[in-house]
Amino acid sequence: EYIGNSYASHYRQSDGNHTFWTAGIGTANAAITFTQLLELKRDGRAIAQYTANAWIHFNGQTPVINDSYNVSSLGDNGTGWFYAYIDIDLENANSAAVASASNANNTYNLNVGTAVQVVSYVAIMCWGDQTGTSHSAVDPEFVSMIVMGD
Repeated sequence: EYIGNSYASHYRQSDGNHTFWTAGIGTANAAITFTQLLELKRDGRAIAQYTANAWIHFNGQTPVINDSYNVSSLGDNGTGWFYAYIDIDLENANSAAVASASNANNTYNLNVGTAVQVVSYVAIMCWGDQTGTSHSAVDPEFVSMIVMGD
């Protein structure tokens, strides 16, 4: 059992980066295989499967970024279409991106989706039911998006 064994985890500091590994299930006498769980980068990013790679909260009507992490800018490509440009590219395009939106009074139904996800940006689409009878592209007051993965 690895509990209490000094070989159950591994830590490395190099060039301002900090990396943590842990060992899987097994015995201390067998060959130990370590799995990297977390890397703290010198630029302040934390790289792990359970941390956000990027996120943004913005006003879709102006459009202005209210707050963000690892997003360099916001592109407005017409009503309901936005591009969140990733500052430091994702490792691959297999991350999960989700988004949500609302207006100040929550007076109409809003739908948000992400599309065209590549390593350098995430496209965000917003549409809603403003009249009670039809759906069309809208620029919501509040839009949030988060990317998880490598």
